[in-house]
Amino acid sequence: MSKKSLNIIIDSIVHLAISLEVFLIAYAKTGDFFYFFIAILGGVVIDVDHGIDCLIQFKKVSLKKILIFPYLKKKYVYLFLHSWELVAIFAFFAFFFNSLPWQVFIFSWALHLLVDNLDDFKRKGLLHYFLFYRFKKGFKTDKLEGFIFIR
Repeated sequence: MSKKSLNIIIDSIVHLAISLEVFLIAYAKTGDFFYFFIAILGGVVIDVDHGIDCLIQFKKVSLKKILIFPYLKKKYVYLFLHSWELVAIFAFFAFFFNSLPWQVFIFSWALHLLVDNLDDFKRKGLLHYFLFYRFKKGFKTDKLEGFIFIR
């Protein structure tokens, strides 16, 4: 197994573990197993945007391209759901409307981004997880200084 594949597996396990912790907090409060699915959606399934990027770039989606995503070969990177702005907007509404399902989803999503951001901080800095920053740079990988998603 390559180092890159091992890092992807470890990253997925960390996201899953954090999502399970968020679920356990919600479950302790409500006793409702439904929050398991909500926490997994926010903390793990949010990576679906890697597949969307793959589709936009390569006109097809394959598990291999998603798992070993060749970002250095790409001209653009979107990753729309890896965005602190979107988390903030959804969090505002989730807390304004006092919606526990949405709060669990947002909390899992925010922790997912935090883990990704901290993991990649030395290579990319903080700005890469802001959609506005990527938009300002035209989503072009060569303009996103230090941008690499390859471990």
